[in-house]
Amino acid sequence: NGKQTRLFGFKVHEKIKNLNSTYKSHWDGPFIGIRANFDLTCALFVYGEYDFAFALRYHAHGFWNLRNQGKGMHFHQHSNRIKGFGQSGLVGIGYEVIENLTLKAEYQLLRFEGRGGSSNAREGHKKFHQPFHKATLDSSEGRLCLDYAF
Repeated sequence: NGKQTRLFGFKVHEKIKNLNSTYKSHWDGPFIGIRANFDLTCALFVYGEYDFAFALRYHAHGFWNLRNQGKGMHFHQHSNRIKGFGQSGLVGIGYEVIENLTLKAEYQLLRFEGRGGSSNAREGHKKFHQPFHKATLDSSEGRLCLDYAF
């Protein structure tokens, strides 16, 4: 379920025994963007898009099962919507195989950032509340798509 890669500065590759932790995050907010297409031939085209997210909000919750002598720790984090933002960019090339059937190759980069807010946790009977400073999501993805238009 998880692997430890460093122990006291030394590289190790061993599984973490009994690891069964969870973490889920959600990002939401409005986007504004621009898109462009350029036909190279009657069947081949390139395209791209850029989106800017503003008033972006981050929510996360999880459970660390190896904390508190194996009893675990629940936590919840959220950011201030006013301080969040993000960017997304995509480039691609497409080929119309036959009418309404297109083969595409795409690459997308994304970065979201949530700032301000709070982090709450519960470990046994203890409850914790502290300021939340920043969360970031960095993602890159390549896709091969087959689109059919009805």
